[in-house]
This record gives sequence, structure tokens and C-alpha cells, in this order.
Amino acid sequence: TADIFVRAELTKIDLSNNQLGAAGAAALAPGIAASAELTTLNLASNQLCGVSTGGFGTYTAEGIKAIAQALSVNAELTTLNLADNELCGLDYFGMGFYTAEGITAIAGALRVNASLTTLNLASNQL
Repeated sequence: TADIFVRAELTKIDLSNNQLGAAGAAALAPGIAASAELTTLNLASNQLCGVSTGGFGTYTAEGIKAIAQALSVNAELTTLNLADNELCGLDYFGMGFYTAEGITAIAGALRVNASLTTLNLASNQL
């Protein structure tokens, strides 16, 4: 869980395609917030809002809100990949329902985060 982020020498973590879900995102968020060395984090294709690529599941913004809160306080992360996480509740084919709750949380974090220089939001049907 969040303990993976406390290793001082760890600068890049790729957790893509692990079906972390909203609960996994919420569990990782404290580690992201506390990490002093992490510069690159890949969370692509993890159903961070509870909706799969096929539009299945129930949307919840709790996981992505936790990630956004972590971004608000992390001063080291420069690259974040959130691609293909259905952040707005819609899959690639437009299945599901649209909500701006998740992307609004990320936008709020970007207002205060001064370190992030690369953000991948591809395939989120924004």
C-alpha cells in the first residue's frame, strides 16, 4: 500500500494496469503525499473511479479525490499518468454517465501543485 512510497531511493513507480480501483487509489494517496523522492508515477488503466473500460461498475470520485489531495501537498512529483481511468464516468465508447467530479478534483490540485510538469489524461473522455 502506501508504504511502497517511503523508500528514499524510489523515484519512479509504474502501477499501470493493476485494477487498483477507487479503494486502491485512496490507500496509495497518503504515500504519494508523503513521498520526498518520487518524481514519476504511472496509474494508467486502473479504474480509479470504479468504472471499467467497458463502462461497468459504479462511479465514485473518492479515490481520485484522495489522489488529488496528495497532489496538493506533494512537491516532488513531476510526471503523472492517469490515462484510461474513466475519470468522468464514461468509457471509450461513451457508456456510463458523465460527471466532472473527478476531473474537477484534479484541476483543483493543479492550481496549487508547483512541481508537476507532465500530466497524461488520455482516454478519459473529458
